[in-house]
Amino acid sequence: MALGLALLLLAACAIVPKGQPIPRHTDFLGRLIVIDRHERWQAMLDWHAEAPGTGRIRITHAATSRVVELRWQGRQIWLRDNRAPSPAWRRIGPEKLANHGIPLQPRDLAVFLLGDVPKGFTQIGPRRWRGDRGDSHLHVQWQGQRLTIDDAAHGRKAVLIILREQGHG
Repeated sequence: MALGLALLLLAACAIVPKGQPIPRHTDFLGRLIVIDRHERWQAMLDWHAEAPGTGRIRITHAATSRVVELRWQGRQIWLRDNRAPSPAWRRIGPEKLANHGIPLQPRDLAVFLLGDVPKGFTQIGPRRWRGDRGDSHLHVQWQGQRLTIDDAAHGRKAVLIILREQGHG
């Protein structure tokens, strides 16, 4: 029985369609919805990244007037928050983002948004992948203009809905 189940699983994996195109988005306005065990919030997201190694994000939470900006160049990440004591950019590490419930680095998110799949992620279905980042076991799925990142181990989900492509800038 176990052998039959294993063969069935292997056969199912063998017929997963490969090479389904992933949409490419370099410059857009979107809505970010974040859900965890204790809260749910949404914000507007302004995304600019021509390549995975460099880009910027502006997240605006209208209900609280909070604006958080991220920039990255290679593996270096800088953050500016209008609620911080100083409006200056400050360098942060990946562990700081993980502490705030962001297990996927901007560089990895950019790889997905630029139409590719980051290293360490394996395809589990059409436009569906899974991968580990730290202690997070992530499932990622594209559906139309919606990118969902699910971290079930920590009870978190982020949904990015692309509302409008923008010009370069």
